[in-house]
Amino acid sequence: MRRKRQNRQTRWKPTRVGVTKLRGPAHLNSPRDERLMALEVGLTQGTVSVVGATVPLASLRVHHPQTLHRVRASLRAEPSLHAAIVPRVLEGAMVWHVYRDESGALVMYDDYAAYLVALELGCQMVGVKILEATAP
Repeated sequence: MRRKRQNRQTRWKPTRVGVTKLRGPAHLNSPRDERLMALEVGLTQGTVSVVGATVPLASLRVHHPQTLHRVRASLRAEPSLHAAIVPRVLEGAMVWHVYRDESGALVMYDDYAAYLVALELGCQMVGVKILEATAP
């Protein structure tokens, strides 16, 4: 026995729920940090003071440790990337932007690959630019 063909108009259709925007994952390289963003914007606007200094590499903290681990894996996977960074580090041309966290420690946030290569090469002192918000 054949099934009776249904008219399209009488078929039940599920109601469509309004589509909501799916929030993508946070930026994978660095979490959204309002203080850090304010420092970078202030740097371009001239409201942040920049002090150059030479500090021990071992005293620098890292802003986003998860990114550091991803960069470490990338350097292992791509030896050419590692080889390209080594001359820059050996020349001493690396200057990192750092800021002071609540405890007063210097935190590096801008070039994780060069930071890892400098650690690997045993660099002792590195040039940094300390960003500090100026009082209005």
